[in-house]
This record gives sequence, structure tokens and C-alpha cells, in this order.
Amino acid sequence: MTEPSDPSGIPVPATSPGTSRPGLPAGAVAPGRPAKPKRRPLRTGDVAITAIFTAILYILVAVYVVEALNRADSTEGSVPGAALANVLAEFAPIGLAVFASVFAGLFVARRILAFWLPVVAAILVVALYSVTQQMIDSAVVSHLGG
Repeated sequence: MTEPSDPSGIPVPATSPGTSRPGLPAGAVAPGRPAKPKRRPLRTGDVAITAIFTAILYILVAVYVVEALNRADSTEGSVPGAALANVLAEFAPIGLAVFASVFAGLFVARRILAFWLPVVAAILVVALYSVTQQMIDSAVVSHLGG
């Protein structure tokens, strides 16, 4: 088999149809490296929205923790049976906010949408506040004998 030449006159090795490397038999697949997965572009909007929502989450947590501390110092927070509600109201929102912040940071680093994590954490903080308020109300009612 003669080697074809390109327009410059330099001989080019013959290639089989359908292969990317010269000298392979027809139907053979040339070994190669697996393609590296392309890295997703950084979503600047997601980073900004996540930072804003995280700041709002920490403001909400600060307000609720201060309210919980005030409620624990009042007479309704000092009745027997309200201790668990006070502990949950004071420490769980902080834990939720830290958890959401850490995972939002990891999601942003991995370039996965992360804005929803602080939103879900804020919803859980509001729900937790409502539950702890109901626990304290229940403790007060049972303490009063009603």
C-alpha cells in the first residue's frame, strides 16, 4: 500500500476509516484517556443570593435567640417543664444557621446551587420558634392546673 502525501509532498501514513490513529485495522478503537469532566462555571448570582440569604438568616436567628433569652428570664419561661423549650429555642437556631452556612459554602465550592439552604434553615427556625412557644404555653397551662 502506498502512502498518500499531503499537498506539501510529505508522505502521510495510511489510516483505516473510522479510526483516529494511523495503522489500526478497520473497526479497531484507538485507546485514549477518558475525557475530564468540564468544571461548571462559578455562578456569581448564586453566590450573591446565598450570601444575602445567609445574612438574613443570621439576623433572624439573632432576633429569635434574644427573644428566647427574654422569654426564659420571664415568669412563663421559669415554670417547670419549660426547660427543654428554652434550651431548644436558644441553641437550635444557632446550630441550624451554622449547619446551613457550612453546607452552603460547600455547595458554592462544588458549584451546586446553594441559595435554598439558608431559606430552608430560616423556615425551620421559624417553625422551631413556634414549636418552642407552644411547649412553653403548654407548660404554663399545666403548671396553673388548667
